[in-house]
Amino acid sequence: MGQFITQPTQALFFAFLLFVSCPLCTGSRLDVKADRNENGKDKDSVGIGPVIKPETMVVITNYLPNNQSLTLHCKSKDDDLGVHVLPPNGGSFRWLFRMNFWHTTLYFCSLNWSNGAVVFDAYRAKRDYNKRCNFDCDWNVFEDGIHGYTDRGGNDLTIPWNKPSSK
Repeated sequence: MGQFITQPTQALFFAFLLFVSCPLCTGSRLDVKADRNENGKDKDSVGIGPVIKPETMVVITNYLPNNQSLTLHCKSKDDDLGVHVLPPNGGSFRWLFRMNFWHTTLYFCSLNWSNGAVVFDAYRAKRDYNKRCNFDCDWNVFEDGIHGYTDRGGNDLTIPWNKPSSK
């Protein structure tokens, strides 16, 4: 049998093909619905080798008091996820993505309700990747602010509301 790569030019061509195809395997991909297994993890959350990165799911859940709805608008540099109104008592919005090749993925959201507003980073690779939430970034919205939870379920960030200005 012959060898797969026999010439230096073939090796360079193979390396070039691998380099060009890597961003296609790791770029951000938006999927607004989630498919989870019985343990609550994404069915696709296991990466295949060093090239394909696992998907990360961000979930924002409304726990505001007095049956208050929550308006949110999340986006990245490349993806605008639109404006959504979350119903009270656990209404949620979620999306899936793969971190980009350069590990610079950023999704930010503006949240508004009758007693406050805030803009915050729902996922920031420098803060979250391999530190807080590789697979699940959960944010629960309460009267005192937005509480961030790690993959391990612990609350590690609280972002306070900007109160509406009184005129």
